[in-house]
Amino acid sequence: MTSRTESRLDAVDWRILEALQLDARCSYSKLGRRVGRSAPAGAERVRRMEAAGIITGYRVSLALDKLGYAMTAIIRISAPEENCIQLGALFRRLPNVIESHRVTGTDRQIVKVMASSVDDLDDIISQLSKFGTATASIVLSSRATAARAPATSRRLEEDRTRADVNRRMICQCHRPQATAPILDSTISAICTQSRKQIAGSNYRSKSTAVVLTSQRSAAMRSPDARW
Repeated sequence: MTSRTESRLDAVDWRILEALQLDARCSYSKLGRRVGRSAPAGAERVRRMEAAGIITGYRVSLALDKLGYAMTAIIRISAPEENCIQLGALFRRLPNVIESHRVTGTDRQIVKVMASSVDDLDDIISQLSKFGTATASIVLSSRATAARAPATSRRLEEDRTRADVNRRMICQCHRPQATAPILDSTISAICTQSRKQIAGSNYRSKSTAVVLTSQRSAAMRSPDARW
């Protein structure tokens, strides 16, 4: 079922969101060129999505290794319900915790932490283990992908593309013969691009846990910080 938010966004809105996820400092003039719109038109769409709560903020991506944190780890915590409040308070106190997620399944919480060494990570695990069983996995590599338009929106865009091709083919019947080769090449290019988009959308994803609530730390904190 198409959500109300999804129905308010068109293909241009989704292209703007993808561009901003890749470069949040992108100027309106550059953004407009990327999506085929003028700078004022692009700026208006961004402001509209900000007002609607679709764009909630802009963040800085940091190279943690250059800040002295040699490793990043994902820690799963299985704990009784009565310990959740204490766990949440501990997450807020620890400057090493940069993300926390309350999830379904056998684990109660999943946190992402940064550590300067193995001993530092061991200390973090020891503090978390006071309230449950903590299992850590050191991150070897990471890749973030920009959120893209849902499949329903992509299908609508593909339908509009096909409808545009049909209109061009009808117009071809009423144009002089000299323009036919040019129109044929245009239609061929549109169809090729549509096939590439459809092929690129054939992916499957698997999930082992449903995130109920998430919290990203507001800012990088000093290791000496205490709350």
